[in-house]
Amino acid sequence: MKGLLWGLCFLLFAVSGWAKDKKVTGTGYVLMSQRPSEVRFEKISVQQGITLYVTLDKTATISVESDDNILPYIKTEIKNNQLNVYIEPGISIRRYTVMNVLVTLPQLVRLEAASAARIEGSALLRVDQLEVVASGASNMKLEVKGNELQVEASGASRLELKGEVKQLDLNLSTASYLKAWELSADTCNADISNAAKGEIFVRQKLNAEISSSGLLLYDGSPVITRNLSSGGSLVKRR
Repeated sequence: MKGLLWGLCFLLFAVSGWAKDKKVTGTGYVLMSQRPSEVRFEKISVQQGITLYVTLDKTATISVESDDNILPYIKTEIKNNQLNVYIEPGISIRRYTVMNVLVTLPQLVRLEAASAARIEGSALLRVDQLEVVASGASNMKLEVKGNELQVEASGASRLELKGEVKQLDLNLSTASYLKAWELSADTCNADISNAAKGEIFVRQKLNAEISSSGLLLYDGSPVITRNLSSGGSLVKRR
């Protein structure tokens, strides 16, 4: 009973907070705005339904595209080597034409998408090591070539990955989904749980720990070490 009361109190507090948000509806008149990019960054975090297009280039640039009355509320802040892209607190975007952020940068080590955000690679990303994190029903679509790729997904997020890496580390949970048939990995360490699903191509070695109705489908002919529990499944692609 006490837990129920606490839950109701939290819900009332959240609703009262949402009610205070300024609601903004896009005009339909789309503009492009250039943002300062002099401060160095190698990591990018995007959230709240914004779509990020990322490209590796010699020069760092940040461009924001949206309805003219929404542009001021899409924030691009560089802090601690990371570009943070988000909607200004206290603002609720009710309807918009687009909310796109186009970023170029010389080096990339981390991408994070949260709260229904989307990240797309505009071209092949050549990296040494790259970490990608998706949560809260976010989406990613990337082509990567490099040594090591770390992937973490949760909260019904969906990822589509292509390319070639030597080492692939996966942590998929909470109904997330990874489609990576076209991502060739020499070795893979995979942790799949809570109804998450992964589809991968591995050439040499696969270490799989799968639990709680997680499912991992694989292609290739790797040497396999597996630990399956609580309805976890490892299946060879037919």
